[in-house]
Amino acid sequence: MASIDVGPGAEDRANAWVSARTIYDENNPSNETGKITSVELWMYSDGTGVRVGTAAFGGGTSSTPNDSTTIGNVTSGSKQVFGGLNLDVESGDLIGAYPATGQFEYDNSGGTGMLNAVGDYLDSSTSFTRFSNYEFSIYGTGSTGKDRSFMVIIG
Repeated sequence: MASIDVGPGAEDRANAWVSARTIYDENNPSNETGKITSVELWMYSDGTGVRVGTAAFGGGTSSTPNDSTTIGNVTSGSKQVFGGLNLDVESGDLIGAYPATGQFEYDNSGGTGMLNAVGDYLDSSTSFTRFSNYEFSIYGTGSTGKDRSFMVIIG
């Protein structure tokens, strides 16, 4: 099966993003279509009601949501890994998250960009504000479900 990855990586970053906002990261869009089965997050402060999702943006700032799920509470201060997920993702989709409370870690330089909207917009379309060069601590992995290996017999 081919591997999927999306997002810049869940790591210790310099800043804390405001809670109760949906953010999508433009760094490392999904490389394949399939399922995200694991998500990694790094919170600056403990999060509650944390949700993750995938969406298409088509190079703009308006979202077309694909899929989302609730993770729940996320402890701050280190990378937290959530497996057993079944998030639909299309090639080129971005990964995003929403915390009811708590703050994600982010950097305001060195990245491609981050999209922000006040409220939970993982399941509905809206226009986002873009922050150039930003990236936040999120990463998703999964698989296409397709076996792309093959055997060549030369005889």
